[in-house]
Amino acid sequence: MKPYSIAKIIWLYIKQYIQSGNEHSIHSPFVFKFYTQVIKAARKKDPRFAPIARFVQKLTHNKTQLTYTDPSTNQPKVQTIGYIAKNAAKPALLGRVLGLSLDYFKPAMALELGTSLGISA
Repeated sequence: MKPYSIAKIIWLYIKQYIQSGNEHSIHSPFVFKFYTQVIKAARKKDPRFAPIARFVQKLTHNKTQLTYTDPSTNQPKVQTIGYIAKNAAKPALLGRVLGLSLDYFKPAMALELGTSLGISA
């Protein structure tokens, strides 16, 4: 990506953020309900996610080494569980959005592809 296009993307994001207003400017009732019950709620601390946060914290301090084949180079690689938990796991906010989305839509089944350490599951 060229430098001027990165600056343009940042400018467009700031412009959209300023012009967007708040949740009351969302016209679709479905999107408004999803925003208020899932996306906005994910920003708040929820006690249901505390055990997951403790588990992730515990994993980040784990020094156990794993050997696996890197799919891009087809070479063996060694990483600690702590390194994988810090760098490959989804951020906590995105994890809360995923969890609250499942509560919101209540699917009969869900399939996770590429589980890494399985924290998002």
